[in-house]
Amino acid sequence: MKIHKILVCFLIVISSCTNKKEITTSTEEKTAVNEGVVNPEDIGKVVFEIIQDFEEMSIKDFEEKVITYQELQDLANNPKARLGEQFKADFKSITPAIYEQTMQNDYAGLKDTSSKHEIDWYKIQFVEFIHEEMEFDGVKGVQGETYFKNTDNKIYFIKSMAFYDGEKYVIVKMAEIQPSSKH
Repeated sequence: MKIHKILVCFLIVISSCTNKKEITTSTEEKTAVNEGVVNPEDIGKVVFEIIQDFEEMSIKDFEEKVITYQELQDLANNPKARLGEQFKADFKSITPAIYEQTMQNDYAGLKDTSSKHEIDWYKIQFVEFIHEEMEFDGVKGVQGETYFKNTDNKIYFIKSMAFYDGEKYVIVKMAEIQPSSKH
C-alpha cells in the first residue's frame, strides 16, 4: 500500500512538471537547482534559495529555476536516470501544454498562499529540511518539506520532489506552502 501511495504521489508530480519553453539565460543566472543536487539533504537549501526570491519572480523565472520542459524531457531520456520505466514513459508523455498549465497552477498557488499568510520572502529564515528518500522498482527520488520562519514568527513549509539522474538529484516540483503543526 505504501508503494502504491508513493507511486500516486510521483504520478501527481509528473503531471505537474510538463512542457517548458526554452528561456535563454546566462550561466550566472542558472541556479543550483538546474545544476542538480548531489546530496539529498541539500535539496532543502536549494529550495530555500529559490523561494527567497519568490516575491519578484515571474512565472517564467519560476519555471527556469525549478525545471524547464526541455530539462524534464532530458531527464526522461537520460538512460542513467533512476525513474523506472513507468515514470520515464509518463515524463515523456507530458505535453508542453500540460507542463505549462501545471507550472502556472503551482506558481499561482504559491502566490495566493504567500499573500494569504503575508509571507515576506526577503526576510524568511531557514529552519530545516525534512525529507524521505525513496528507492523502488528502478526509481530513486526524494520527497521533502523545506521549513522556514516568516516575520510573524510562524513556521511554514513548502513541498518538493526530486529524482536521481544518475549523478545528482534534479528538483522537478515545488508547491504547496502550509503552516507547520510541528514547530
